[in-house]
Amino acid sequence: MVLGTGIAAVQLLPTWALTQFAASRAAASPGLLRSLGLRPHNLALFGHPYLFGSHGENNYWGQDHYFEVCAYVGGLTLLLAALALIARPLPLRYRGYWVLLGLLGLFMALADLNPLYEWLPRVPGFNLFRAPARYLLLPTLSLSLLAGGAVQALASAETRKAGARLAVGAVVALALCGTLMAGLQVGKRTVISGLTRALPHPAGEDMATPDRVVAKAEAKWQFLVERLSLSDPLWAATLGGLALAAGLGFMIWRGQCHYRVAAPALLVVLAGQLYLFGSAANATAPASYYTDLPETARLIRQEAGWGREYGDPAVEWQQFAPPGYPGFLSGDLTPFWEEREVLRRNRAPLYGVAAAHAFYTLLPQRQVTLLEEIVPAGLHDRSSGTQAPLQVLRMLGVRNLIAAPGLHSPWLRVMKQTPRYSLYHVVAPMPPAWLPARVVPCLDGAGALRGLCEAGFRPEEVAYVEGLPLLNSAGLAGAGAVARLVGEWVDGLTWEVNAPGPAFLVLNFAYNPNWRAEVNGRGVAVYRTNYVQAGLIVPPGHSRVELRYVEQKFPLGLQITEASGAAAGFLLLATTLVSHWISRRARRRTPAEEVPPSAAANSHDGGTSTLSLVSGEVEP
Repeated sequence: MVLGTGIAAVQLLPTWALTQFAASRAAASPGLLRSLGLRPHNLALFGHPYLFGSHGENNYWGQDHYFEVCAYVGGLTLLLAALALIARPLPLRYRGYWVLLGLLGLFMALADLNPLYEWLPRVPGFNLFRAPARYLLLPTLSLSLLAGGAVQALASAETRKAGARLAVGAVVALALCGTLMAGLQVGKRTVISGLTRALPHPAGEDMATPDRVVAKAEAKWQFLVERLSLSDPLWAATLGGLALAAGLGFMIWRGQCHYRVAAPALLVVLAGQLYLFGSAANATAPASYYTDLPETARLIRQEAGWGREYGDPAVEWQQFAPPGYPGFLSGDLTPFWEEREVLRRNRAPLYGVAAAHAFYTLLPQRQVTLLEEIVPAGLHDRSSGTQAPLQVLRMLGVRNLIAAPGLHSPWLRVMKQTPRYSLYHVVAPMPPAWLPARVVPCLDGAGALRGLCEAGFRPEEVAYVEGLPLLNSAGLAGAGAVARLVGEWVDGLTWEVNAPGPAFLVLNFAYNPNWRAEVNGRGVAVYRTNYVQAGLIVPPGHSRVELRYVEQKFPLGLQITEASGAAAGFLLLATTLVSHWISRRARRRTPAEEVPPSAAANSHDGGTSTLSLVSGEVEP
């Protein structure tokens, strides 16, 4: 485990450094960490992934379950894994370890039933992540290896016994499936009654069950019956696979089928089940849903030049889940079709790339405060007004804004308007770097944030700089100064600046202490500017400014990974050599008298040779 952690250091150390600037999650609630956790009823998805509906067809009932909580491995895999737990002689080594690993994954995935999640939010590092259902990777791996061991047993010395177990297990599984299908029909009233009690009842109607609640319960029962019937392709494939397994097991037991035939046949059936699973997941949405650009992206691409986009979170979430969306047995795909027409939240204003929304927890706290609280509040005409947030977007170089329709400002021009959202062009966004007219030193981020929220803030007129001494700020002015980008590579930038006097250069990217700057070959300090940006002082005249991002933890992590990898390779080689040496010594020390009587004669079909216990030589 030590070497494994060391090998992963090249990833772990830079990630740890990144989390030092992440949004503070020390007070994360257990409910946040449990979001997208596995529920007990989701365990049924191991056998049928669409028992409660599918994302592709938007026919969920009950709680919508996403891909994280669906760990479908195929009916044959479950059968073979169960046989591996029952059968003793198996070629699979460390069977107990894989069982414990699978149980650990289930324990961590079942977050609502896991008491550890009451204090895990206080563990540094762990409180940055959610979706416990992703621990299902461990049970999936465990089930796959156990099933592989059961298949391999068909080629062992006890082939017929393994075949008999396979036949009996498949027949029992078929009987259980038939009992389940019959139980849904025979116990229709009981099932509907249970579903009715589980459904939420309208307020004030607790004494009498509304007809619409009963109708929903009956619809859910009907959905279960359809999913567990031969008309469902995936369920029919599962029953067919079990029937084939029973036939193959019987033939192996009778000596009429070989492992080389049975194993590929089982794999083909399992591959067919997984193919049906995938095709059903993507049956509704055509390929263009994933490949064609959204409408807003096409509009944005029409404008060339440096610029960034920002989407109002409230509008995006409304597109994703509009108010009143029923959520089960609706058959309404409108929210999913419209979701792709609005860009998901774009973090380009801070990183220069469109980062996925899933990395929200790794965003620096200041970026979250600015773009999740200050800007949306102003766009919705709440506490901050509309002027300051639009100036913040200009400051970040945002060229296009996706927000609610009806925004009116001289800094906005409507490009596309719909009843649910509008695409605006932001007038005069700031370039990648500029020199403001004056500089205001601030003691901390709170002072800079107050300045950004003032209605009269203009990024070209003033810059709020933290940690800049008052002496250094005196006389800094950017009037008539010009900055031009002359070099750009993966980890650095080069600028040419012409200023009539000492000036302050604002760099339109996120501040990070790993930035290193040189002006005319001399190192200078990089200051946190405008709450989220970076900046530095340039002298009068012509200057060459070079910036390079120097990650402090990556080289150290790489060195640890290299050393750990070399140590692991050396230990592997040494263990192999020592094991081979011990085996040879053990064979040499075995006296001839200890050879078992059964080995005294080694007769073959032709009876051509025997083994002499005295000399140890083969005699004709």
